[in-house]
Amino acid sequence: MTMAQKTGDGLTKGMRWSARVVGLMAGGLFLQFMIRSGVRMLPALSWSSPREMPLFLAMVVSVAGVLIAWRWETAGGTMTVGGAVAIIVLAYVGAGPAIVLAAVMLTLPLLVAGALCLACCWRIRATARSRGHKHQARRMKSSAAVDSPVVLGTTRR
Repeated sequence: MTMAQKTGDGLTKGMRWSARVVGLMAGGLFLQFMIRSGVRMLPALSWSSPREMPLFLAMVVSVAGVLIAWRWETAGGTMTVGGAVAIIVLAYVGAGPAIVLAAVMLTLPLLVAGALCLACCWRIRATARSRGHKHQARRMKSSAAVDSPVVLGTTRR
């Protein structure tokens, strides 16, 4: 069981499942597109235009990030956000500012899913860090009590 699965925080679990559902819906639309028209379109893509093969690979990275986030939230969330940002940048470079709004609307579910995955990771780390500090402070108090002059039966001056 991973650290992400061990957390009992309801907000973190809700964020995690929201990211999974939103990411799978966006990935499902991409998969449907690939099944219907990708077979005949994929061989025609070239590397010379940022609107063709680079844009396709950015989408593949983003959707793969959604799937990877089920096991490794940090890596998957980073891939999803990075792929979505790459889609926006490649759309801007390839078609200009007129298409950026459409690219943002297309990638918004992926950006939200990736950001939620990363937020879950940060919440888990913050919780673990705070628990570690409490445990360390408790351990320091107990060792100070053992070393105190009252416990040892001597007084130090």
